[in-house]
Amino acid sequence: MKLLFILLLTSNLFSNCSKDKVEKVDNGDTPAKKGFITGKILDPQGKPLAGVRVTASHSTWYNTTISGVTNDKGIYTLDMNGQPGGNWSLMAKYTTPTPYNGKTYVFELRSEDATPVTTPTEGIVRNMSWKLSGVVPGSTTDARIGTYLTYFSGVDVPDEELEFTLEPVGPLVDGSTGKTIVARASSFPSSFIGMYSNIGVKDIPTGRYKVSVHHVPPAGSPVKTIKLSVRGKGDYQNSVTVDPSQDPVYTNYTELELDLTEG
Repeated sequence: MKLLFILLLTSNLFSNCSKDKVEKVDNGDTPAKKGFITGKILDPQGKPLAGVRVTASHSTWYNTTISGVTNDKGIYTLDMNGQPGGNWSLMAKYTTPTPYNGKTYVFELRSEDATPVTTPTEGIVRNMSWKLSGVVPGSTTDARIGTYLTYFSGVDVPDEELEFTLEPVGPLVDGSTGKTIVARASSFPSSFIGMYSNIGVKDIPTGRYKVSVHHVPPAGSPVKTIKLSVRGKGDYQNSVTVDPSQDPVYTNYTELELDLTEG
């Protein structure tokens, strides 16, 4: 899976600029400000997200970054005055403030406006929002924000004949109510570094799920019983409850990892 966004104006700025030129904003608006990148970050319910770190990284100058943190209105400001010209990549990282089922997750946020950010002479506004599913903004490989269900199969059936049912167990990671998902396995256009496999179900809103799998062969073909387990556990059952995993370094996706066998 997987996870990304930005924009407005903040009084809490952390950057490697030599001077803090941030102005307080009380009205929640985010007008463009000369020499600054500004924006507002919202959660999936449209509420401001505080404490999100936003970083602009120069595409050419090594280790040249400017970073800031959103205030209680979800607003951030990056002072780009005096920085080298050229293009910058913009990314925000949101860490869940309270553990979700005992785990802390990091979500990468990106602006829906995927056009390159250049060192501003005039102001630039890039707003973002934390989403649980959808295409990663700017992706050319159909990368998805949501969780990926991946598996290793010890079953001699084509992957496209595997149908997974995912029932939410409790609220999703953002506190919202999830929906049951029924989907056939398919290959992903590309896989992330460290992903268990590149076949499964993509773009699942991040949460805890009860997962089962069924063999759906062509008409007239025998149906095989399939059991599954959480990756590496070996305790195969008709259904398992699984939490999304996330690599501590590669935080650009979350994953439900399963093993399959014939029942």
